[in-house]
Amino acid sequence: MQNFILRSLGRGLLAVSCLLSLGLGLGLGSVTHAQTPENTLRSTGPVTLVMSYYVSPANRLAWREEMQSNGLRQLQAWKERGVFKNYRVLVSRHVDSGGWDTMTILTFGKATDAAQWKKVEQTAPAGLSAKALGLAERIETTPVDLVRSNNSTDDASNSVYLAIGYPSMGDTQDYLRHVDGYVVPQLDGLVSAQTLRKYRLYESRYAQGAGRPWATMALLQYKGDEGLASSDAATATVRARLQEQPAWKTLAEEVRKTGKDTPVQFVLADQIALP
Repeated sequence: MQNFILRSLGRGLLAVSCLLSLGLGLGLGSVTHAQTPENTLRSTGPVTLVMSYYVSPANRLAWREEMQSNGLRQLQAWKERGVFKNYRVLVSRHVDSGGWDTMTILTFGKATDAAQWKKVEQTAPAGLSAKALGLAERIETTPVDLVRSNNSTDDASNSVYLAIGYPSMGDTQDYLRHVDGYVVPQLDGLVSAQTLRKYRLYESRYAQGAGRPWATMALLQYKGDEGLASSDAATATVRARLQEQPAWKTLAEEVRKTGKDTPVQFVLADQIALP
């Protein structure tokens, strides 16, 4: 599946995969972050729920139509009632049996609110209408922790999303050391280069392993197709600068040797919203 997507999306996506899994990052800049302290990361229940929906190619158009209308209206109604704080609905650009068709991310105000989602599930499983449930082939629901993000404005207009799933990278401490030392410097370079608008790094709370397609996920929000495409040229010009940093270079060599940062799922997507 990975090779198919890389071939179909071309060199721009290839540069992005290299950026995260082979260490070909972009330049260094001053970027502000939202970081959850390690000692409080799991002190409460998760406040983010990721629901991935898979449909057959034959049902894709009907599914998209239902989500664009009734699905979004229902989510907006729940938000206005205070069921959750915010929601994001992403739809994949391409038919691909290895990736989801729609991903809905719910952000709750507090862990107790997230726990109450079970009441919604009693009448609308996975937040779906009866029609949508009939069209879905498979649904994965993953409680996650948002472990790192940058503080730039979340402007969804003219944005392109790339969701990259990774296998488990050990316990949370190991994952955060990897993220802070190796991944975040690269993503900050993309933000400073005006290529990436926002990034969010998630870690699954309960579903690591257990046959799931990913245990951690990077959700990258690019500045349109131009931003995604420009990452190829920008990567080439900044690679040497990152390689000159001994600490980062050591981590990059470790990743190359172990392959622990090899992505297991790519989905190129766009956000849908009510008019």
